Amino acid sequence: MTSIFNGYPTEEELRRRISNQLSWRNTAEVALLWHGYINALLEWGLIDVNIYNSLQELLPRIGSKESYEQALGKR
Repeated sequence: MTSIFNGYPTEEELRRRISNQLSWRNTAEVALLWHGYINALLEWGLIDVNIYNSLQELLPRIGSKESYEQALGKR
């Protein structure tokens, strides 16, 4: 299997992508997708906690409890 992974996303790139999408589609669904995406980046060690927190501040406060549950593996 060939990997298509091409480097780590930078905070600036992620910030730009999140802001851009929210500027034309600021919905709960988009926010939840981004919450999940940056949760995965944090879990895999591709971003640090400071970047995670900074990016979370760009997003509407929706699904916070569920996001923490996902990260902690709770049900």
